[in-house]
Amino acid sequence: MGKIVLALAFAGAATIGCGGGDDEQPSSTSSAPGAVITRGASSSASPSEDPAEAALAGAIELLEGVSEADCTTNNPEQADCISIDPDNRENASLGVAVLKIEGPSGGSSGLLMGREADGKWAYYAGGVQYYQASKLPGEMTVCTQGTGLNVRAEPSATAQLVRTVEDNSTVTGEEFVLTQPGTPPTASPIPGYGWYRISAPIEGWVYSKYVSGLADCSLHDSLETP
Repeated sequence: MGKIVLALAFAGAATIGCGGGDDEQPSSTSSAPGAVITRGASSSASPSEDPAEAALAGAIELLEGVSEADCTTNNPEQADCISIDPDNRENASLGVAVLKIEGPSGGSSGLLMGREADGKWAYYAGGVQYYQASKLPGEMTVCTQGTGLNVRAEPSATAQLVRTVEDNSTVTGEEFVLTQPGTPPTASPIPGYGWYRISAPIEGWVYSKYVSGLADCSLHDSLETP
């Protein structure tokens, strides 16, 4: 599962300009060529007063799994068991729910569900390792492979450019909105993308493809192209 960086003071410099990273991922493209989408990426579960429970219900529906309570006593089809990470339960109120998938015969992996603008939950990312930031509020590393990160006034690549932050610097994420759901974990899972609202070094929104919840960009750069 992904290691989430601890909160630190912002130390990176920033520059004013354009041409930085925030090109939105085309909805028809995939980071896993040849993958076949066999299930819907968004859950039809209604938003709940408890965001973590709503995200869990959405994940169970999307992955055709069972809750932790039913895992051993009511699971004749031996479906994957899905549970809320108790250490990160509050993150769901900020748009990212951290869940855990356990196979009936052993083995586990992380699962991130993202909240869309309409309040529904959909697949964001997951696996044994992932770079996507899930600890909010928290610091994120800018990973643009040299181009710099565009900070926008709204969660859109066409919104007003506020500032461009240097590559490998840090920004502080406050909340997340999923705009492009991924494909739920199958043989070839495809991550989703969205926007993080940041509070430092300046307020605005940054595209999730260009930030990592890890202390460096090595895992991110191995999975993403500029």
